[in-house]
Amino acid sequence: MLGGFDPATKKYVGPEAVIKAQIAQIQADKKMPAKDKKEALDELNEALKTPALEVEHKSNIDLVARYYDKLIAALGDDEN
Repeated sequence: MLGGFDPATKKYVGPEAVIKAQIAQIQADKKMPAKDKKEALDELNEALKTPALEVEHKSNIDLVARYYDKLIAALGDDEN
């Protein structure tokens, strides 16, 4: 549901940008075990190969951005 939103800025940047930011975060993580890092990077790189769904109702982007904090609280951090 919140795919494509940058959690830091709470703005819609698209799913590809979010995945690339996650890849950079994992690559920079010095504490993550190498095996876990490889698995996570493989998973994210595979996600990059999957075409993103077209946003059907673009007006919903503004609506989600407006209530982003409440949605995160309701869904919990696992969904982000």
